[in-house]
Amino acid sequence: MKSGGYLPIFAAVITRLRPCQGLRRLAASALLVFAFALAMPVAAEAAAGRTWVAHNGSDSNTSTNCAESAPCQTFAAAYSVTVVGGEIVAIDGGGYGPLTITNSVRILALQMAFIKPAAGATGITINAGSSGKVTLQNIEINGAGGASTTGIALNSGNLILRNVILTQLTTGLLVNSSVVDVIDSEISFNTTAISTTGSGVPPANVLAGGATEVRISGGGVLSNGTAFFMNDPGTVSGGGTQNLVTILLRLDDTASAAITTNITGNNAVILGAGATCDNAAGNCHAVTTYTMGTQLNLK
Repeated sequence: MKSGGYLPIFAAVITRLRPCQGLRRLAASALLVFAFALAMPVAAEAAAGRTWVAHNGSDSNTSTNCAESAPCQTFAAAYSVTVVGGEIVAIDGGGYGPLTITNSVRILALQMAFIKPAAGATGITINAGSSGKVTLQNIEINGAGGASTTGIALNSGNLILRNVILTQLTTGLLVNSSVVDVIDSEISFNTTAISTTGSGVPPANVLAGGATEVRISGGGVLSNGTAFFMNDPGTVSGGGTQNLVTILLRLDDTASAAITTNITGNNAVILGAGATCDNAAGNCHAVTTYTMGTQLNLK
């Protein structure tokens, strides 16, 4: 029933209470409170398809869904009022703090946004579930040499990194049984650039797919202690002790010299550990390349 239907009924009740003035006054007061409540506008839905952050924003602006005209100051605040599958836009190159992602979202910075994880912490943690789709673009995560820092930890979900910088971290990108495409990004000056845990793909047939894949196209993995580290990637079926691989580098053609990613300056390019690695020392030493229908195995 609309508010206009309730008020006459309430007024009639008050009229019948005339013999009892105390009750009448009490009911009249209740009527005023009730009418005021009905007149209040319904609060806006606390979620938006696109939210905004800026270095001079305020996280109190979550009350207006971090609008472009009233941006928030941190990714975490904007994320809290962004719908599943929505987008967060960083207006400038401010520092936007750590973030944990639990569902699909796209985060785009118009300039290079910045995150500095504290010692022992992670810049962006992704627990988006098997169907989660996350894109990060134009973001730098810089550990500044702090102890036990991780740039991005992908624990579940499908991730695209485009023009992302991961630098001066203990681990730049940590991938656990998930798939990520690293496009035109720089991962440099870390103790370990990329570390994976989980079953990979057969070196001879990368099109078969695997639970854990880091597919790298363009950009550079430069001057790290170790570029690529694989933990227990699994063993090729029928392939003896040959391990599966979780790191894939894109080729422009079928020659290994045509790898599109610069991987120079690393103290070690490919290392690994675990029972499913392919030599007596238990180390994994293989990264696979991929192109349209063709793959080569690098040792």
